[in-house]
Amino acid sequence: MSESAKRRLDMLKSALEPITPWLEKDTITEIMLNPDGKVWVNEQGVGMYKTGIILNSEAANRIIRLIATEAGMEITPDKPSLAAKLPHWGARVQASIPPYSVDGPTFNFRLPARRIYTLDEYVEQGIMTYEQAETMKQAVREKKNILVAGGTGSGKTTLVNALLHEIAGSNDRVVLIEDNLELQCPVENLVRKLVNPPELTLSKAIFDSLREYPSRIIVGEVRDRSAYDLISIWNTGHPGNICTIHASSAENALHRLNRLAQQAQPQFDFMPEIRRMVGAVVYLTEDSRRPVMRCVGQIIRLS
Repeated sequence: MSESAKRRLDMLKSALEPITPWLEKDTITEIMLNPDGKVWVNEQGVGMYKTGIILNSEAANRIIRLIATEAGMEITPDKPSLAAKLPHWGARVQASIPPYSVDGPTFNFRLPARRIYTLDEYVEQGIMTYEQAETMKQAVREKKNILVAGGTGSGKTTLVNALLHEIAGSNDRVVLIEDNLELQCPVENLVRKLVNPPELTLSKAIFDSLREYPSRIIVGEVRDRSAYDLISIWNTGHPGNICTIHASSAENALHRLNRLAQQAQPQFDFMPEIRRMVGAVVYLTEDSRRPVMRCVGQIIRLS
């Protein structure tokens, strides 16, 4: 690291000092600054709460500007929105300033998982039943295509990491495709791709991966017409893949995948193909009655 880069990082760390304890805490998944200056966090097993920290507009704007500088971007009243990555901690950043954020600067830091939880630990923590865990283990062993569905913050990425843990020690050649580096795969034969539209799109990464002799292709999230490309590779003899999708139920996840694919081919109904190629859909939901505030709401087996 150059001296100038080190100075910039030191300045950012200094600006973030008031919230550093939460950045360093393993169980924190989200850190949120509201326009009123109050900092909230979301913590595994606890939920969302106020930290008691208040950042004034000057401090908040400084943090946001420093993050933008580190990302080689700028944030101004004419460009008031920032999507970037937080150096050192690796958090995904979404920030905005007035006039876009009407009442003041805001940011949200989504922190990557600090450790991989196994499916057995999911059972121990009451997130899923023993039968559900065995169903998912079998789906991974049999190289079924798995769709992991849920809302924002429901734990989709964490569950994918748990599923990937099931192939630890194998010789499978795994290609991970993400727009933010969050997945953790404990195999040696691994290729990671970071998409960055408009040039490096998810569709391009999916098709490029076919030339790299993959055993499994893991997609961090499908959210656009690239669902068509995903379905296409599933239909060409490449099983054992995993993908996440935002949806309100397991069944809705299948229909949403169909609607996304139709952005590329509006006249075509992909549902018969989807039901034939998807082996399992697991739906995660928030549940305040559980110690970890989330659970597997539903698993459906298909092909």
